[in-house]
Amino acid sequence: MGIIILFCIAGGCFFSYAILQPLMRATRGRRCPTRFFMSDIIWLTLMLQFPLACVSVVPKWHGMSDKVIFGLALVAVCVYAWSLSVAALSGLGINGLLRRGLFLVIVLPTAMFGSVAPLVGFVAMTGDNGLVQREVAAVGLVAMVALCFGCRRLTAWVVADPARDEGAPPMEKLSE
Repeated sequence: MGIIILFCIAGGCFFSYAILQPLMRATRGRRCPTRFFMSDIIWLTLMLQFPLACVSVVPKWHGMSDKVIFGLALVAVCVYAWSLSVAALSGLGINGLLRRGLFLVIVLPTAMFGSVAPLVGFVAMTGDNGLVQREVAAVGLVAMVALCFGCRRLTAWVVADPARDEGAPPMEKLSE
């Protein structure tokens, strides 16, 4: 049982790595100043909706303080991941609203919260209705692979050519 949980955790880590690897490769060795845009704050508030919804759905625990601590921990992890991502996007010179927004609202939360999906799937499979749950788990596995592939492609598009951003001027105009 413990080895299966270990494989689920390793699968979740690989899921996150596979999605964020193009960004990590592109930012290697770059040291640029971090610039925050007003839209980044909007993306942060949208990104925080998921952990706050998770905390509100959790049934009452032993005490309300456990729920508050769990919620604060989730929010702290999200804010930290958001700040690192904004620093990486700024370091690459990605200034466009669309590219930054897609990465911060879709790719980053998918990489963060999708990494625990294999563990949640394993816990769901250990219930009473083994056959039905195995079919749902198989469909979930195919969906996770497709989601990983799609988010990886989206990350590669975000880091591909920041000069094509809507708000960024072409490099030829800057040199004249």
